[in-house]
Amino acid sequence: MKAIIKYLVVVLILLGLVFEVGLPLLTRSSAAGAAQDAASAAAINVFGGGNLTTAKAAAASAAQVRGATVTNVQVDTNGDVTVTVTKEASTPQVLHISALKNWYNVKASATASPAQA
Repeated sequence: MKAIIKYLVVVLILLGLVFEVGLPLLTRSSAAGAAQDAASAAAINVFGGGNLTTAKAAAASAAQVRGATVTNVQVDTNGDVTVTVTKEASTPQVLHISALKNWYNVKASATASPAQA
């Protein structure tokens, strides 16, 4: 009976670790999608005659749909738009450990051009 309990405890600990490590990986994928959506929205805005301020607003709106926050929007002279977003992985167990905070605060960037938009 003790062997079964030890086995279950080990399995639960391993599942917890997989959960804690897996959430940031899933968040990275989601943040990449949010960055691409935001870059496309900003590129469409720039292509339509908008300026940097309206492009930032369009990017922020598109990123917010996926739960991300825009941290930077750059428009090149040729019209390419690069957007950087951040998104926090929603895991309650490890966020209080300062050494791992960067692992759970995910950043992603994407570039879109008016031709792609």
